Amino acid sequence: MIKVPYARIEPYASIAAKDRVSVGNTQNTEWFIWFDQVKEPPFCALMKTTKGYRIKGVWVPAKLRGNGVGKEMTLALMNYAANDLMASRIEVFAYNPKFYEIHGYKRFGKLPNGAIKLEKLL
Repeated sequence: MIKVPYARIEPYASIAAKDRVSVGNTQNTEWFIWFDQVKEPPFCALMKTTKGYRIKGVWVPAKLRGNGVGKEMTLALMNYAANDLMASRIEVFAYNPKFYEIHGYKRFGKLPNGAIKLEKLL
């Protein structure tokens, strides 16, 4: 994972938004690309909240999907929040919550757009 400024992510924001990935440059957000040897790099973000951190904006270009890149990025964000940032809570808003539930996340609500709110207490 390579930490980058939002300006590095911004060119892909409209493409990712079509995949229902949140890519707004919110305050207290760290952006990462997974690798940069491709034209459209996979990216992800971790946002500081009042209660911990939120996994935000995990996006993999269509041509790279199905290879486990999204899973690897998400697990890396979880580890980074827990181990480097010493987070006591990580949350995520997901349309398919199964992956997160397998990793110990619990549902705590739903957004109007249908995304499920999940959290993990560390």
